Amino acid sequence: MGVDDSIPRIYSDSTLMAATIEMSRKRYGCTAIVDQNERLVGAFTDGDLRRCIAVHDLTDKINLHMSPHPLSIGPDTLATDALKIMNENAVSVLFVESFGKLTGIVHMHDILRNGVA
Repeated sequence: MGVDDSIPRIYSDSTLMAATIEMSRKRYGCTAIVDQNERLVGAFTDGDLRRCIAVHDLTDKINLHMSPHPLSIGPDTLATDALKIMNENAVSVLFVESFGKLTGIVHMHDILRNGVA
């Protein structure tokens, strides 16, 4: 699980450009969108970027383009359960929330690399 500075995250008042830069700096293919209290409010993925890059201004606020209510799990969720959630929802990344705040990110490849499945 990625934690602390390895979590791709930007604030909800950031721009599409900031989201693109953050995704490029981190290895997850997405970035979390958080409010000023570090609560997860959305997600922006490489797919979202491809769909909007040609028709939108990179100075647009990210909240115009993010997916609200991204999938998340708690910190005590077993890796096998996280993998099942990913498979059932056709996603490769889950955010981890604890007490309402973003605390981590887990990628399907992290789980597989550790021999869980």
